[in-house]
Amino acid sequence: MENKVKKCKYCGTEMDESAKICPNCKKRQSVSVVKIILIVLLVLVIIGAIGGSSSDDTNSENNNNSSNTQVEDNSNSEVQPEEKTEYNVGETFTNNFLKLTYQSLNDNFTGYSQYATVNDGCKVIAATFEFENLSSSDQLATSLDFTCYADGYNCDSFYSADDSIFSASLSSGKKATGTVYFQVPVDASDVTIEYETNALTSEKVIFRVK
Repeated sequence: MENKVKKCKYCGTEMDESAKICPNCKKRQSVSVVKIILIVLLVLVIIGAIGGSSSDDTNSENNNNSSNTQVEDNSNSEVQPEEKTEYNVGETFTNNFLKLTYQSLNDNFTGYSQYATVNDGCKVIAATFEFENLSSSDQLATSLDFTCYADGYNCDSFYSADDSIFSASLSSGKKATGTVYFQVPVDASDVTIEYETNALTSEKVIFRVK
């Protein structure tokens, strides 16, 4: 019986219907169960926040009506710091589900086969991260959630290293380490790696390379 095929939803390459990762662009073809759970949880949190905000607005209005003669003094109010979104080597990003540590960076990786192809004018960088699942359910750690930019331009992933693709399902409290590889122009002055922290809102955290 002839095997059924499907097309990659990203690049259109035909592949076996049961394939989970495109053999051409290396992108996962289906949203993980973990991401679906996270999306549902986030929607519930947003709904709860909207309801709480409505109640708070009513209480605030009542309080204002009862204290019209008072002058509010904000001179000692504390200014909340902006949430950190950019990290250097050795620093750690944490949210309610994940702890992600930027462990190390090799900005001129050469430990690949002599037969590997590197684009003209480019070099290979390798960044290593440690994942820790802080949630009570399984979390997916994968290299496919990382993207690299050099001077604002998207950089090609490099798949000729032995561990260039990693994917691990982490139980609660468990850890995993993985390395991502990208080809970047040798003369690039601004290089960053982005990691998607929220599949629903496409929120990202930035790890600085250069």
